[in-house]
Amino acid sequence: MARLYSLITASLAALSFSMPASAASLSNDATAARADTLIAKAIALLPPSGPRRAIDQETIASFYLEIKRCDDASEILSGHEASQTENLERLAMTAHRTGLNDCTVELSRRWASKARQHKRPDALAKAGALLRLAGNVSEGLGIISEAESSVREPPTRTSYLWSIRSQTLQIYEGTDIFSAELERGARQLLAMPPGDNVLIGQPTGGRFAAWLLEHGNTDLAKTVAESVCASARGQTINCGYSGYLDRDLERLSREIAKGTPAQQSNALHMLYRNGALDRVVPHFPRMVDIQGGNKIAAFRSLVFYSNTIWQSDPKAAEEGARQALALGLTKADKAGGLDASSWRVLHSQLARIFAGSADTRSIKETLRRGKPQGKERDPYYAAIASGFARFGDVAAVERNIEAISTGQTQREAWLGIAVGTPGVPMERRMVALERALALPEGPRPMGGHPSHCPQLAGGAMIASEGASAEALISFGQINLSRGKNICGYRKYLLDAAVGTNGDERGTAIARELVETTDKPCVDWPCDDLRILQLLVDLRLLDEAEQFAMRFEEADRIRPLITVARGLFGSGRPRLLSRVSDRHGEGDEMARNGGAMERSPLLLLQARRHLRVSR
Repeated sequence: MARLYSLITASLAALSFSMPASAASLSNDATAARADTLIAKAIALLPPSGPRRAIDQETIASFYLEIKRCDDASEILSGHEASQTENLERLAMTAHRTGLNDCTVELSRRWASKARQHKRPDALAKAGALLRLAGNVSEGLGIISEAESSVREPPTRTSYLWSIRSQTLQIYEGTDIFSAELERGARQLLAMPPGDNVLIGQPTGGRFAAWLLEHGNTDLAKTVAESVCASARGQTINCGYSGYLDRDLERLSREIAKGTPAQQSNALHMLYRNGALDRVVPHFPRMVDIQGGNKIAAFRSLVFYSNTIWQSDPKAAEEGARQALALGLTKADKAGGLDASSWRVLHSQLARIFAGSADTRSIKETLRRGKPQGKERDPYYAAIASGFARFGDVAAVERNIEAISTGQTQREAWLGIAVGTPGVPMERRMVALERALALPEGPRPMGGHPSHCPQLAGGAMIASEGASAEALISFGQINLSRGKNICGYRKYLLDAAVGTNGDERGTAIARELVETTDKPCVDWPCDDLRILQLLVDLRLLDEAEQFAMRFEEADRIRPLITVARGLFGSGRPRLLSRVSDRHGEGDEMARNGGAMERSPLLLLQARRHLRVSR
């Protein structure tokens, strides 16, 4: 079952990729013949029957649709029985994107049939919407009506009906009918009575608000946000898990400067989530006003944003840290939203920022206010050591880490410098890693469990700072030599390859990864499909084909199709590009160098900060 699940996951991922329309024409006959040979090999490997055959049929058919060969896709799907509606959705959407109208209609009808079978009105409505776009207007509208009429609950703003309608709108996005359908849907949403199911209502309201903002209908967007997602404090809540994202940076910059208190606070969050902290920094001195006179909220915001921007702009971070200290807070205030634990964490972050410029006076003041006692001092020492590592004061690093009370925490502090502190020269990172690995790991915390594949973090960050391929590989090999951890070493190298942005260092790393591969596999947690994709992204197609042929015959279809995709045009690099969530908190991560992605603690603090400050 685990193997089948792995195959399904891999194939679904393959189906989600799309190629530009220009990729349909090959550069020369030799390339075309080579691609056709790979496709023929893949077809010859199709199992005679069973779920696996269906998965492999979808993989090959998706590729045919991408290169505009509708008849071939239909032929390969002969006798195909999809196990999930999502599989047919991906095929139908691929046909639509590449302009294959006949295939779009055929696959949409099959999608609708599967949705009825599985009692999925949301999928049924989307299939109807796609039929409408394909020119079968009456048929499509009839199917949408059929899907909506299946919802029996009362028509409120939080009815399942709105989940269906918002998913239908996703199909229309980018077409001529989208704006009109969006406005009509938003006004219908506002006309309905409120409901209790916030799991549907808030994401729906947020999605509508986001679409309206992106299409210039600002007034209606704010009306939706304030009606569906307004908080008791009169401040717009980010609907759903991470909310809609207003991308109008110029208007947000005006609102944070001169808007109402609610507009200023909302603009603060939106600019942050757009990765536009440079537009927030000038307003650090006004943070108390932006937070409605709440000094605690202002303190949290200043420390949080300063800590976030420390990687890219340490001077701005230091200015924010000074503004935070200038607020004069002297103790935690749980009732005001700042408990003792948060108080210590925030002050340790301030200490790290000040250590980054060797400002010992401010470090002492931070410690005086933080009032850490006993082992509470350990995180402070670790943070200060990290800051001094960036500044380059080796003696201060040693002194602070030696002051930490336990070997395990010392190990974590050295690791933090090796893989998590920006601006540290590579040779010092190597020393820090050696020092960390020389210390005992110690017992794991309650609820912890040993990883089957412990990964050395920081590869992308270190590569983005310009480390050579040799240095990156050597850095990973230190970890490999200590624990014979080939799995973690390969994951680290893949992460580092992303940070190279596809330059010659990426090529050297890709070849090192190929050399460390014994028998490529597709089962989790194998990374061999990612290695293959890296080769394709780097246009090392001869090596990619050789690597694909090393997979077991039973697993070889997707690798062959991956190389064939590469032959049909460069397309969008899939491994070497970081694509943020459309309306999620990944937006900020992608634009700020992935700092949160590298630090689960920072991500947790981000979520907590946004939750409390709202």
